[in-house]
Amino acid sequence: MKSRVALLFLLAIPLHAQTPAALRNQAADLIRAGKTNEAIALLNAAAVRDPSDTRTRNLLGIALSGAGRHEDAIAQFQRVLQQDPRFVAAVKNLAMDELQLGRDADARTHFNTALGAAPDDPAIHFGLAQLDYRAHQFTPAAAHFERSAELYRGNPAILLQYAESCVETGQPRKASAILAELPAEAAGPLHFAAGVLLAKLEQYAEAASQFTFANAEGADPYDAGFNLTLAQFKAGNHKAAIDAATDLIARGLARTELYTLLAKAYEARGNTKKAYDSLRAAMRLDPRDAPQPGPDRLVCRARELRPGTGDGRRWAA
Repeated sequence: MKSRVALLFLLAIPLHAQTPAALRNQAADLIRAGKTNEAIALLNAAAVRDPSDTRTRNLLGIALSGAGRHEDAIAQFQRVLQQDPRFVAAVKNLAMDELQLGRDADARTHFNTALGAAPDDPAIHFGLAQLDYRAHQFTPAAAHFERSAELYRGNPAILLQYAESCVETGQPRKASAILAELPAEAAGPLHFAAGVLLAKLEQYAEAASQFTFANAEGADPYDAGFNLTLAQFKAGNHKAAIDAATDLIARGLARTELYTLLAKAYEARGNTKKAYDSLRAAMRLDPRDAPQPGPDRLVCRARELRPGTGDGRRWAA
């Protein structure tokens, strides 16, 4: 309440009568309140009044970035650095906006410059971690994420980047712990990706949980359902695998690979008749692709996890 009263008091004071520090505080309050356009107008006016005030111009760049105006933000940070090349915060902020725009080479140059002046800055490590991940340099990516003061927790997609970096660098326990933090409300494709990573770690029960979330919203329904079925089967939850497969079939999403996996789940539960019925259903869909029953036991092919439409890579389950 006191801060709101103070803000209203400042708004009542003419711009020319306010100190630069008071203006910046007022603008920062507006940014925190999500009123970036008001902050931009205030800071623009202050920058016109005193073009040499680099702190005001740096805050203007932050406000523009918060409004999604990354090009305009970059222009402000560049003007700051023309006046004061040693303004480390402006170098870091410039790199952040270049990262957002996919200008990875420029972002890396500026992050490294900032890192030389502030080697323990979590935001700089956070930015470098993302750049290394994009370049498939998983070892430095994991190291930078480790030093980012858990900033990755604020973005589920980037949390997955950290987890994948740990998977690729042989840190399965850390990857699993990170994936456990993925919020339930995250988008379906993110849960799908988490399930694939967990399956790669052979943590099939946990993978099935993620595929269940993916199956609820956002991900391709067949890919999520098939992976859920396969993860449950590999976790030894054969009844759950049967339920997942039959749900897909009831929704008109049957394929030969699904019937094959369903047959294997029935066989694991000792229900040979339903296993054979499932194989026959697979043969009816595509006789060339379905497995044939052998004389003594069913010969079933359990395929890979389906990778989903957002990523061309395949992970063996």
